[in-house]
Amino acid sequence: MADFGLVKTLAGALGTNEASLTLILGLLAGYPLAYFQRQFLFGKSATLHHIYFSLTGLAILYANFGTDILHHVICVFTNYLLMRTIGPKLLSVQLAFLFNMGYLLAGYHFCASNTYDVMWTTPHCVMTLRLIGLVTDYYDGGKDPAQQSADQKKLGLTSLPSLLAVAGHSFHFGGVLVGPQFPMRMYLDMIEGKLTDNTEGKRPACVVPALKRMALGLGYTVVFAILNGYYYDDYMTEPAFFELSWLQKYIFVLIWGKVMLYKYVGCWLLAEGSCILSSLTYNGRDEQGNPLWDSCKNIKLSKFEMVMSFQDVIDSFNINTNKWAAHYVYKRLKFLNNRMMSQLSTLMFLALWHGFHSGYYACFFLELVYVNAEKQAHDLMKVSPLVSSVVRHPVIRPVLLISLKLVLLAHLGYPLVPFALLKSAKWWQVHQSLYFTGHWPFLLFLAAAPFLKKVLKPRTSGREGAKTSKETKSD
Repeated sequence: MADFGLVKTLAGALGTNEASLTLILGLLAGYPLAYFQRQFLFGKSATLHHIYFSLTGLAILYANFGTDILHHVICVFTNYLLMRTIGPKLLSVQLAFLFNMGYLLAGYHFCASNTYDVMWTTPHCVMTLRLIGLVTDYYDGGKDPAQQSADQKKLGLTSLPSLLAVAGHSFHFGGVLVGPQFPMRMYLDMIEGKLTDNTEGKRPACVVPALKRMALGLGYTVVFAILNGYYYDDYMTEPAFFELSWLQKYIFVLIWGKVMLYKYVGCWLLAEGSCILSSLTYNGRDEQGNPLWDSCKNIKLSKFEMVMSFQDVIDSFNINTNKWAAHYVYKRLKFLNNRMMSQLSTLMFLALWHGFHSGYYACFFLELVYVNAEKQAHDLMKVSPLVSSVVRHPVIRPVLLISLKLVLLAHLGYPLVPFALLKSAKWWQVHQSLYFTGHWPFLLFLAAAPFLKKVLKPRTSGREGAKTSKETKSD
C-alpha cells in the first residue's frame, strides 16, 4: 500500500484499519473521475477513453497496493499476448484459465494469511474473471454463427481488441477494486456512445441514479461500521461466545451473518454508482419508458432484504459474479450431461477462486445442500396433490410462510461462519457448538426425498390401469 499519513490518521480516528479505508476512498474516487469523463470525454475518441481509464484505474490501484500493481499489468499484457499469438481458438481459452487462475492461486499461496487481508489479490480475483471472460468472448466471436448461443452472439468479439482497449477495460475505475464484472462488448459500446438514454449526441442523464446508489452504499457502509462493533467475526472464537446458550449462539450467528454481508453490499453499491455515472450500466428502458441503469447491478436490495428462500439469496446477492459463472463455466459443462455435477463443479470453481481455505469449500457445499433441499421440497409439492393442497390451505399457508422465513433466517448466517473464519479449527468448533443443526436436517431430507416422492405420489388404481392397458392394445 502506498504510504499516506493522512489516511492513516483518519483511519485511527474512525476506528478502522488503513487498508479498508483506502479501499473505500478508492471506490469514492470513481465518482469525480466518472463525472469528468461524462463532462469532457463523452463523444471523444476511443483512444482517449482507453488511456484515461487505464491511467486512472492504475492510480487507484497504486494508492491501495503500491508497486504490487505490477501483478495486474503482467496479467493484462499476458492475456493480450495469448489472444494475439493464438487467436480465437479453444487453446487460448484453456491457457487463459490455467494462467489466470494459476497466477491468482500463487498469490494466495505466497501472500495470504489466516485472516482477511485487503491486498493486491483482492482486486486481482476480480481481474482474473474479467480476463478469462475477455479471452473466452474472443473465442466465442470466432465461432461459426450457427454454433453460437444467444449470449455468445451478444458478447462475442469478432475482432481482436487493441492492447490499449484491453487495458482500459481491465482498469476501468468503476470495476477495478471490487467489481462488478462487465464484458468487453459492454465497455466498447459505452465508449462508442451507444449506452445512453439521450439521442443526438447528448450526454446521458445518469447523475441522479448514480448519486442515489452512492448514498445507499454509504448508508450500508456506515451501518456495517456501527454494528460490526457488536457483531464481529472474532467473537465466535472467544470463550464468551461458547458460554452462551444454544439459542443465544444461533441468534448471534443469525444477526452477525446479515451484518457481515453489509460490508459487501456497501462496496458493491459504491462501485455500481460510479459505473452508472460513466454510463456503463445503461440497459434500455422499462415498460413506462424510464431509463434503466442496472446492467452492472450486483445486489437487488429489496429482494435481498425480503428474501423468502435460499434461492432468493443467491438471485439477489453477488449477481454479476453468479452471471459470469453461469455463462463462462456452468453452461459450458453440458458435456457432463448431469445438472448436479455441473452445479457442483461451478461452485467448486468459485470456492477455488476465493482461495485455499477450507471455509470457502464448506460454505459453497452448504449452499449446494440448501438450494437442492429447497428444490426437492418444491418438487415434492408438485408430485403430491395432498401435500400441495395442505400447504395452500388458507389457514396453514400463513403459518408455513412464517416458519419458512424463520428457517431461512436461522440458517442465513450458518454457512457464512466458515466463509468468515476460514480455518477449519475455528469454524468447525462453532458449528459443533450449534450441534451441526445447519447440516443434518437438510442432508437427511435430501436423502429421504426420493422415498417421500415415491410414497406420496398418487397411484393409479387397478381399474384405471387395466383400462389404460386395454386402450393401449386397441391402438
